[in-house]
Amino acid sequence: MRQRQAQQNSDGYDGGSVEGLSPAVRDYVVKGKRRFAELDFLRGICVILMVFDHFMFNVMEFFQKSAFGQFAIAYWESGFRLFWHWTVVVLFFALCGISCALSRSNLKRGVMCFLVGCLISWATYMLESTAMGKGFFIAFGVLHCLGISILLFALCDFAGEKLRKLLAKRAESSRGFAVVSEATRALPALVGAILLAVYFGCIFVRADGEFLIGVRYEGTLGYFPSVLLGYQTDAAFDGTKFYSADFFSVLPYACFLLIGSVIGQYVYRKRQRSLLPFLGYGVAKPVDFIGRHALIVYVLHQIILGGIFVLISLI
Repeated sequence: MRQRQAQQNSDGYDGGSVEGLSPAVRDYVVKGKRRFAELDFLRGICVILMVFDHFMFNVMEFFQKSAFGQFAIAYWESGFRLFWHWTVVVLFFALCGISCALSRSNLKRGVMCFLVGCLISWATYMLESTAMGKGFFIAFGVLHCLGISILLFALCDFAGEKLRKLLAKRAESSRGFAVVSEATRALPALVGAILLAVYFGCIFVRADGEFLIGVRYEGTLGYFPSVLLGYQTDAAFDGTKFYSADFFSVLPYACFLLIGSVIGQYVYRKRQRSLLPFLGYGVAKPVDFIGRHALIVYVLHQIILGGIFVLISLI
């Protein structure tokens, strides 16, 4: 029995079963009881900061002439906001990549996340159609992007699993093939790094060296090039031009998730316990709770904030 358990602990996670996973990871992906506290805590911090960012955006839109509105505008246009926004976004997608490496059901998670994003699109489109809801429509937001990114990881991970099976027999007799077989676990991260290098190095650098990421493009690019490459226009979405109040293009954000998955594969896949277990207790527990239920909190905050600000505007 001990020999069999030792053999399981020496094997790798094959993406479908829990063999080769440490007890902590097995509970993480199957029972959902024991968690890695630092991952939930950091995810909770990211969600809280995203909620704050959206709150300030709503203040800026609805109360531009007030002192608070002017403060929100100054915050939104500050270099500080730009810095921590990118930091939080990169961290959030990397954390999702770690979770993908520990999950057995990335196909289901990706589809569900994308569908929830579509539901938000429908709700914000209905709000956009009212006089009080201009600028609310989310055509392709963080949940759409996250869903597509998870599905990209699932595809890359599936390809890596097939490669490991092809190399399995040779890996038993050759140390070199064993190393290559183990390295296939980093295939999603490798794909992400290549896409990111191409994105930053070739596609989105203008002649003057200014990156086009995060700026609006005055053109008539359609929906699919927009959501893939990161272009927006100032016009409302009409089939030829693209606008989204909350916009996360597939590139470069999916790259951060794919690259982050390598941490899950090589740091957490066989860990016996959390690196920072104290982050799941005491004053950190509320943040940990938000991190555990990040999707629900994110969806609810958009509904609640949108509803509150629309009601205030009617008073």
